[in-house]
Amino acid sequence: MRKPNKLAKEIAEVVRIGEMPPRQYLLLNPEAKLMLQAVQALIAGTPSGAGLQVERERYNY
Repeated sequence: MRKPNKLAKEIAEVVRIGEMPPRQYLLLNPEAKLMLQAVQALIAGTPSGAGLQVERERYNY
């Protein structure tokens, strides 16, 4: 089992680089796209998210 801080860091990184939600899921659920503001808020809310920069080009819908 992963420690909560490590899991939070992994979640922030996956969201930051645009791998969540997965592309296959988005094909069937296009409304599930995360907007840049939501991604930034999600990352900022994780213990290790402070200072991470979002890859903006992945969230320009």
